[in-house]
Amino acid sequence: EKLRDDVSVDTVIEMTMAIVDHVSQKYQKRYQMKPFDFLHYSDSILKELDDYFRIIQYGIYKTVDEKE
Repeated sequence: EKLRDDVSVDTVIEMTMAIVDHVSQKYQKRYQMKPFDFLHYSDSILKELDDYFRIIQYGIYKTVDEKE
């Protein structure tokens, strides 16, 4: 298992879902009065999600030293 002992899988899943929900709501609010073309903005949305996921990954996974 790569997760730290004090991190629950359920918490990570909930946090991930909250981040995706937040990013989705942000773009929905930003473009609620205009037509929104997801494909046109998909790169920036995916980059933003990837940035959040990297923060999660490096904040919750064991370091190399902890695995041994």
